[in-house]
Amino acid sequence: MRKTLLLLILTLFSFSAIHAEISWEINGIKCNLSDDGTLTISGTGNIPNYGFGQAPWYNNRNIIKEVVIEDGVTSIGNYAFRDWLGLTSVTIPNSVTSIGNYAFSHCSCLTSITIPNSVTSIGNYAFSHCSCLTSITIPNSVTSIEDNAFSFCSSLTSVTIPNSVTSIGGAAFCQCSSLTSITIPNSVTSIGERAFYGCYRLTSITIPNSVTSIGEYAFYGCSGLTSITIPNSVTSIGSYAFSDCSGLTSITIPNSVTSIGDMAFRGCTGLNSITVEKGNTKYDSRDNCNAIIETNTNKLIAGCKNTTIPSSVTSIGNYAFYGCGSLASVTIPNSVTSIGDMAFQDCTGLNSITVEKGNTRYDSRDNCNAIIETNTNKLIAGCKNTIIPNSVMSIGESAFYGCSGLTSITIPNSVTSIGNWAFDGCSGLTSITFERTTPPEFGEDVFYKVDKSISVYVPANSIEAYKNVLGGLDLSDIKALPLIYLKDGEAYTQDSQIDGMDIYYTRSFANTNWQALYLPFSLNYEDWKDDFEVAYINTVRQYDDNGDGRADRTIMEAVKKNSGSTAPNTPYLIRAKTAGEKTFFVENATLYPAENNSVDCSTTTAWFTFTGIYKEKSFGLSASNYYAINEGRLTALSAWLPVPPYRWYMSVRTRSSVYDTSGWGWAKEISISVVGEEETTGVADIQHLSPDTQIFDINGRKVSEKDLKPGIYVKNGKKFVVK
Repeated sequence: MRKTLLLLILTLFSFSAIHAEISWEINGIKCNLSDDGTLTISGTGNIPNYGFGQAPWYNNRNIIKEVVIEDGVTSIGNYAFRDWLGLTSVTIPNSVTSIGNYAFSHCSCLTSITIPNSVTSIGNYAFSHCSCLTSITIPNSVTSIEDNAFSFCSSLTSVTIPNSVTSIGGAAFCQCSSLTSITIPNSVTSIGERAFYGCYRLTSITIPNSVTSIGEYAFYGCSGLTSITIPNSVTSIGSYAFSDCSGLTSITIPNSVTSIGDMAFRGCTGLNSITVEKGNTKYDSRDNCNAIIETNTNKLIAGCKNTTIPSSVTSIGNYAFYGCGSLASVTIPNSVTSIGDMAFQDCTGLNSITVEKGNTRYDSRDNCNAIIETNTNKLIAGCKNTIIPNSVMSIGESAFYGCSGLTSITIPNSVTSIGNWAFDGCSGLTSITFERTTPPEFGEDVFYKVDKSISVYVPANSIEAYKNVLGGLDLSDIKALPLIYLKDGEAYTQDSQIDGMDIYYTRSFANTNWQALYLPFSLNYEDWKDDFEVAYINTVRQYDDNGDGRADRTIMEAVKKNSGSTAPNTPYLIRAKTAGEKTFFVENATLYPAENNSVDCSTTTAWFTFTGIYKEKSFGLSASNYYAINEGRLTALSAWLPVPPYRWYMSVRTRSSVYDTSGWGWAKEISISVVGEEETTGVADIQHLSPDTQIFDINGRKVSEKDLKPGIYVKNGKKFVVK
């Protein structure tokens, strides 16, 4: 019984506490919260400034529906009513002269409010995020609208700004996405940063002659604006001021403007006319170019889809065409010597880029549809139709940034580095091919905002190497490219046969001497005949000139191949007709595994074995029976003369362990003779001649074989040379 009575008393007390009025008194200001959710504030003085969540009624904010401020209250302090989610109505008396920072911020159910004529200032964020507020009348007493005063009031459709206002603060109406029109009075001298940022339903606006500056991002993203008139009073236009105003079709820069920030008209995809008034001392639109050019520097700082770059322009500024999505083609005149950062990035419709011939700084070699720095071979700007030439060594930062029309790209073997924000935003990219065996060096966020499941193709022997460096992409199904690059000096380790490969082998020839050749694929005579000579190893000959039973001369004989093809994994000789870096290309070929195969030759005293290698091989100081081609001659090897990949070396061993090896020719220099050429390397093609063979010099005189000196001779009606 007692428990029941106690429970009843507690219940009644709790009910009374919930529905009873709550009162506060602060510095002479009385606050009374009635049980119907009305907060009445009376007295004389100020509602104090608070920090976030510090107002005494903050914990009751969700049950307060109406605020009535009675006459006598002179100001509404900072954060007084922030986050009152249930507040629908506010009454402000004529005694109030100021509304503090964040005073009604985030009161998302507040639909209307009347600001009395007594108010002279509206603080920062005073009504920001009042998402249900549909209209506001600012009285004539207000002289300034502070930063973010009405930002993110997404239901606000109309605003009346009185003639008393001299400045519109930064982001004052930022993201008021329902605002369709606004009249700025001729009392306003400046439009602050982001003042109308994101007001994409705004279709028209009149800037009065009183305004001297338009702040950064002031009308950013106002895509509904189709026209705007900038008065002659304006002297500065901030960066991004009209950026992403995609509905804007034309703009005229008055002759009063002396400062235009970066990307002021970036992303104005509908812009087809840009005109600078005659008489402007800082800028011009010479030759009806539809662009803004700095007169003194000849720098083009802003263009549009109809821009024609004049031949007098020497530089294109940072972001000059950035975001110009309707730009279809561009021609860089040969006068241009400087192109700024991201000048053509995010031009989604760009399909043709041409640099005029004769430009000393840039080119569009091989009709690549890109801009390349000639001296550095760096591609700095591309488009959806770009084909990267094999001569390009690097792809610059943001080179293809925002190129959403790009669907596939091949990175050639020559590219060693790809810069940072390079394929960022290439949302249409479905496949990318890397031809280089060793992955290029990648900057940061190279494939940011690229579909992670993009198809990636790399050389068959480089799959693991690319998996280790291509962060951010789904590489679980990385595909082997039917293409492989073999670079001289880099080890070849392929352990299985691959058919149908396109093979490139690059090698530098320092001179036109004969060199060793050992490749894992076949070369056809048609592939080498124009640039090279190739010979196969035929035999090794030794000569005992003085009859003492020991070899005095050792000659390796090779025969030039003038038809057919080479065999894979087989030692050959090769000679370039001109020095320099050369590339062999074999299409749809078979790539054989790395095997150390040999060719054997013999004389009566020794075995000579030519063994191909694909990994660098070093020899010790005692390896006097190993030889490799050096400067066109077979030279004894040591630890300081290793044999690089794609070469062969020769080893020599005796045919009889009891034979006296002292004085054998393989411990000396071994010469090379190539049969089938007029001039030979090392020595001539000396054959073992019978005693009755007739030899004549070029004067027709008969000579003895034993007395032959360097020169040209005739044997059996054919010339031969002794060196």
